Amino acid sequence: VVNVALVASTMHVALVLLFARTTVGLLLGTPGSQSVSALRSSLRRSETLVRLCTGVSLFNYDDSDEECRVVMPIDESVRSRDIEFDLRGSTLTLGIKGSTPIINEERLWGRVQPDECFWQIDDVDKRGRCVVLELVKRDVGIWSHLLKSQYKPPDTTISTRVFMDVAIDNKPTGRVEIGLYGKQVPRTVENFRALCSGEKGEGSSGKPLCLSGSKFHRIIPGFMVQGGDFTNGDGTGGESIYGSTFEDEDFSINHDRAGILSMANSGPDSNGSQFFITLEPTPWLDGKHCVFGEVVAGMDVVRALEKIGDDDGTPAKQAIISACGEL
Repeated sequence: VVNVALVASTMHVALVLLFARTTVGLLLGTPGSQSVSALRSSLRRSETLVRLCTGVSLFNYDDSDEECRVVMPIDESVRSRDIEFDLRGSTLTLGIKGSTPIINEERLWGRVQPDECFWQIDDVDKRGRCVVLELVKRDVGIWSHLLKSQYKPPDTTISTRVFMDVAIDNKPTGRVEIGLYGKQVPRTVENFRALCSGEKGEGSSGKPLCLSGSKFHRIIPGFMVQGGDFTNGDGTGGESIYGSTFEDEDFSINHDRAGILSMANSGPDSNGSQFFITLEPTPWLDGKHCVFGEVVAGMDVVRALEKIGDDDGTPAKQAIISACGEL
């Protein structure tokens, strides 16, 4: 009898273990929301963990100037009482009770008005059943990220150096040396590097794809020096090595000081060969123009260009890139 009971008990344990193992397999589903180690270390929470929809992003957010909408997909079995939510100042916790929150006491990117914020469970197009959290901003403006922890500093390592020799009214003024951020914006950097070396031959305009001989056609003191239109010379032309224009690559680096090199454009994804060098911080250009380098030597030459500028942008003297290339 003892042996039979032992066998029965052993079979019972085996069945329980098999059920637990099967449950874990179902909980894992498609890779994504929870790590294998986390599930194995806490089987008692498995019933709650399965309520987050597997195979989808844990959360998404849609941003506008005045509000930010956070969407967290959940299982059909989740009820309002199961939601864990806490907003203290601009520190957010969001998840399902009994499980590690997907956002756990994280600082939001910007300030919000906690008393105006709310959440509800709703069906969202293409996402299914979700917790929808409406965050009302205290300060108007688009957020770069939802959470402070999502920010990764851009890589401003200088990968390539180029030079531009400047002449004002045909008199040599000096050399500007520029360091390019090839790790952060390799496509934009390659365009400018090749335009400095002139190695790509002629463009579709029939003119060499090279900045040598082109004008600084727009100079506004206290703002910026602009050049790069080697086809028309007045800011209406230019061409990239990829074709007429190419897309915006990245806006992570800010126009936060003098000497920043950035792409001039006529709107989104309209980069060609025109560029500008800042003379002061210009934060209103952040998120609209792609920064891809900085002046590393010859800022005195840039200041000499500034002196011949005017508030309407028209230089008092002719200033050109007399020679350029890669160092």
